This record gives sequence, C-alpha cells and structure tokens, in this order.
Amino acid sequence: TSEPVRLTSGGGVDYFPTWLPDGTQVAFTRTVKDVAEVWVAPVRGGVARPVTVGAQASCAKWDAVAGTLLVAGGWGGEAPVFRRVSPSGRDSPAGPDFDLARAGLGGLFDVSRDGQLYTYTEEDRRGDIWLLERP
Repeated sequence: TSEPVRLTSGGGVDYFPTWLPDGTQVAFTRTVKDVAEVWVAPVRGGVARPVTVGAQASCAKWDAVAGTLLVAGGWGGEAPVFRRVSPSGRDSPAGPDFDLARAGLGGLFDVSRDGQLYTYTEEDRRGDIWLLERP
C-alpha cells in the first residue's frame, strides 16, 4: 500500500465521502460555520470545489444510472428533500417520494447500483414515562 494522500484541507469538517464511478473524483459533505454543502475533490491533484449552494446538505451519494449525485438537504430552509446534482453543480428536484424529515441522523441514505432501491436511516424515538413514589 502507498502513503495516504490528503484530498481536502482548510476550515470546516469534511465527511461522508462517495466515489464518482470513473474514480477521478470524490464527493463529500463539508460543514463550515453550520453551513453544509456538497463538494467534489479530484483524486489526482487539484482543488476541491463546491457543487451545491444553500443545500444544507446532510449526505450525498452517487446514482450511477442517472449520472448525478443524489443529495439530501434543506435548500432554502424547506423540509429536507432529495435533489440531483451533477458534478459540475447543476441541480434539479428528484428522488424518491418519502418524507426525509423523518430520517434520523440527518438523512443518511444510499442508492443501489441499479438506482432502483434506496436505503435510509429513520429515527423512531420512543420513550416510557415512569412514576416513582417518594418514600
């Protein structure tokens, strides 16, 4: 194995990397001062660049069939939705029709290789209320 190569640097927190199918770039979510966007970094040198604006992105995955990134986010403060974003930054509404606001952990999801199935994390908060009699 070779020595690791840093793909990102600078301020903020970078997480949830996903490979583009051709293997030349990695997309990831970057949060800086509570603003989360999707960025793309070239693998063989170059500078990472944002591909979303105002997304408040929680997670992005590559949909190889559609040739786009599927991004879960809350564009413009709206309820979390999926949008398709090309590696060049063009975006459009898209994705499965279910309530992403129910998805826990910020809408973490994945797309099957054929683009037909989605998995996602959904929070199911429950609790019990107990009564304790004072002695």
